[in-house]
Formats: sequence, C-alpha cells, structure tokens
Amino acid sequence: AVIDVWHCDARGLYSGQNLAVDEAVKSEKHAPPVNDERHCRGALRTDADGIAEFRSIYPGYYVERAIHIHFKVHIGNRAFLTNQALLPESDNTAVMTMAPYHLPRKVTRISNAQEADWGLQTMKIVERQGTRLALLDLALSA
Repeated sequence: AVIDVWHCDARGLYSGQNLAVDEAVKSEKHAPPVNDERHCRGALRTDADGIAEFRSIYPGYYVERAIHIHFKVHIGNRAFLTNQALLPESDNTAVMTMAPYHLPRKVTRISNAQEADWGLQTMKIVERQGTRLALLDLALSA
C-alpha cells in the first residue's frame, strides 16, 4: 500500500495554502495548492510487514478543529481509505506550551473531547531511541 500523510505546521497552516492562522476553512472539499510550499506532507510505500514510518513535526492547530493528522491509503491505483486521527490530549496540552506552538492566537484550541462526535481514532504516542512516535493501526478488509 501507499500511505499519504498530511497535517498543518506548528502555526496551524497547511503547506500550499495561504489562509491566515485563525481563518476558518471555507471549503469541505480538497483545496488545490495556491503556492509551492510542500512541508508536513508525504507518501510512502509500506514495507513487507505493512508498516510505513514518516518523520515530521507535531502538528499545530487551526480554528474549529482538534489537533489531527490526515491520511489516505492507496492499493494499486485505488484509494481505499481517507481519514484523520487525533493525537493524545495530554500530549497536545504539553506540546502547545512550547515554542513555536505557544503563539498569541485569536482562537482557542479545540480539545479531542469537543470533536468526539467525529468518531476519530486517537494515535498512541511511544518513545523509541529518543524519538517520539505517533502510532496508528489501520486494517482494511479485502
């Protein structure tokens, strides 16, 4: 499988877009890029065990959304799953006190509990060799 992953940067901005940090997203559909920035995005093929690992930063937040990471699973030429996953609230709270995440903002961060009705999975954070990993198991039926 090929896994696409994307999320906003520490300021709450998606690469390729020019929205202001505290400006609400106006479209519920994919927005084509309006600039050439391409950070916090990637696509990797899974290994023989079905694992793909991405190195990135902890995502920030933007108006009206809890901290999350988007992903899409492709097998062959078909997309089988497009979804998002949250990060643990205790980690969100801790990270948002650090620079560059702790910036003056016009909006308050939305907690995972405030997005509970979305039914999103929460990633598990573990530490391996001094690096924090956010883990998510995905299963697709054949």
